[in-house]
Amino acid sequence: TPQPNPRIFDLFIPPGTGPGWYDLEYAVAGSFGPLFYEDQHFYVKVIPEPSTLMLLGLGLSGLGLFARRRRRRTS
Repeated sequence: TPQPNPRIFDLFIPPGTGPGWYDLEYAVAGSFGPLFYEDQHFYVKVIPEPSTLMLLGLGLSGLGLFARRRRRRTS
């Protein structure tokens, strides 16, 4: 009996793609028999980059220092 050949797919999701469910549909015709069809579903999550988190942390630290200095002036 013929064995199916494994298939590996590399999927690139461009930056700016919104979070949500997406479908990947593909068909393969091979020597192992009739047309092979597959439908996969996957979920895209938005994950912040480390630099984004660093900028957020620096901004919050700056706001905290500003509030602290302002409080000292009014005391």
